[in-house]
Amino acid sequence: MYAKVVVRAPAREREWLLAPGRLLMIGRSVDCDLCVDESSVSRRHATLAVVDGALHVADLGSSHGLMLRGAKVAEARLRAGDTVHLGGVALQLRGFEPPAVVAAAPAAAALLATHGATPWPPAGEQAPSVHQPAPPPPPEADARGGAAAAPELAVGDTLGGYRILGRLGAGGYATVYRAEQVQLGREVALKVLRAAGSEAGPDAVAAFLREARAAAALADPRLVQVFDLGEDHGQRFLSMELLRGGSLADAMRRDGPVPWRALLPILRDVASALQVAHKAGLVHRDVKPANILLTEERRAKLADLGLVRAAGGAGDRVGTAAYMAPEQLDDAPVDGRADVYALGCTVWHALTGAPPFQGTVKEIVRRKRTEAPPSLPPLLGVPASFERLLRQRMLAVDPAERLASAGEVLDELDRIERNGAAPVRRATVARRATGGGGGVLWVGFVALLVVGAIAFAIWQRLGGG
Repeated sequence: MYAKVVVRAPAREREWLLAPGRLLMIGRSVDCDLCVDESSVSRRHATLAVVDGALHVADLGSSHGLMLRGAKVAEARLRAGDTVHLGGVALQLRGFEPPAVVAAAPAAAALLATHGATPWPPAGEQAPSVHQPAPPPPPEADARGGAAAAPELAVGDTLGGYRILGRLGAGGYATVYRAEQVQLGREVALKVLRAAGSEAGPDAVAAFLREARAAAALADPRLVQVFDLGEDHGQRFLSMELLRGGSLADAMRRDGPVPWRALLPILRDVASALQVAHKAGLVHRDVKPANILLTEERRAKLADLGLVRAAGGAGDRVGTAAYMAPEQLDDAPVDGRADVYALGCTVWHALTGAPPFQGTVKEIVRRKRTEAPPSLPPLLGVPASFERLLRQRMLAVDPAERLASAGEVLDELDRIERNGAAPVRRATVARRATGGGGGVLWVGFVALLVVGAIAFAIWQRLGGG
C-alpha cells in the first residue's frame, strides 16, 4: 500500500504518494527526496519509510526535532490521521492507497495548491509523486500460511534494478551480494534479507531501517555509504558502497595477525568513524573485524549500522559476545564507552589472532565481568604506552575507567605518537653531533685553546722584558 502524505507549511500544502519499502529523506536541502523550502526545517530533517502498513518517521538530529501529540520524539510509527511537526511544517498521514489506484492517478494529482497560495513548487515545475511502478504480486504462501523464505539469488538474477554478479558473504539475517545497479552501471554491495515478506520479522526489518537512517544521518567518508533501501518480489534489500579490499576479518584469515604499525591507520579510521556517531549521540554496538571493510589502499571504513542506538539506551545483549562490553552483556545502559571496548577487542584480535576472551558464550561473559585482559606477547613488539591504552583505557571492566568516546581514543593515539617520536628526534640530533661535522668543530675549539695559550705566554714574556 502507498502512503498518502500531506506536508503543510504556512499558506502552502503538498501531497506525496510514498512507495512501500523505500527510505525517503525530507528536509530543506535540494538533495532530499522531499524538499521543503522552510527555514524551520533542517537541511536533512527526517526520514520516512512505509513498512508493514505504517509510516515510520525518524529524526536525523534536526534543530527542531519531531513533535507528535505535543511531545518531542526521536522516531514514530504513524497511522492514518496522525500528524507530526517538523519545526513550522506539519506532516500528516492521510491514509493508504492500493497500487492499482496509484497507477491510474494522473501525476498532476500529486500537487495540491490551497488558500490561493503560490503552487509549491513554483508554477511550471513538474510536481513529482514519489512512487515506483506497482509491485509484483507477493510470493506464494508456504504451508504455515506465511510468506515463503526468499530463495538464494544466483549470478544473473535481478532484484529491484540490480543484477547479481556474485555472493560476498552472509550475516545473521541477510546475505550480501556483489551486484550491478543496471541503470547507473555501477557495482554495489547488495544486502538482502534471507526471508521474504513478513517472515523477515520485525527485528530484521527494523535493523534495515536503522542502518539506512544512520547512514543518512552520519554521512562520513569513513562510514560505508548506503545508496538505497527497497523491496522487490517481497524481498527487502539495501544497496551499499562496494569495497574491494574485503573485511579486516578476511584479511586476518588470509594474512594472519596485523603488525601494530600497520594497524594504527586502520584503528584511526575506525575511531574517526565512531567519533562521528558518538558526537551525534549514537552507539554502534557491533564493532568487530567483520564490520571493518578495507579499501584497496588499506584504509578502513566502518559498516553495518543495523544495531545503532541512541547513547544511554538500555542494552539488549544484541551483538557478538567476543567483542561486547560487560555492561552491554548485562543489559545495562550503553554509551560510547561500549564501542571503545569493542574497538579494543577488535584491535587485540588483529594483533594476536584471537579476541582477548575466548570460550563458550557463558565463559566469555563470566570472564569479561571479572577479569582484566592478559598482557600482550612481548614478541609483538607493541610499545608499552600503546599496550596501556589498549588494556587499561579501552578494555577496562568498569566503564568509568574507560575512555568516554572514540574522540578520546584519537587524542590518546596522538599523545602516544608525539611522545614516541620525541626520543627518536633527540637521538638523531645526538648522532649528528658526533658525526663528521661535529668532529671539525671539536678540532677547531682545541686549536683556539692552543693558540690562546701561546699568545698568553708571549705576552707575559714581552711584559717581563
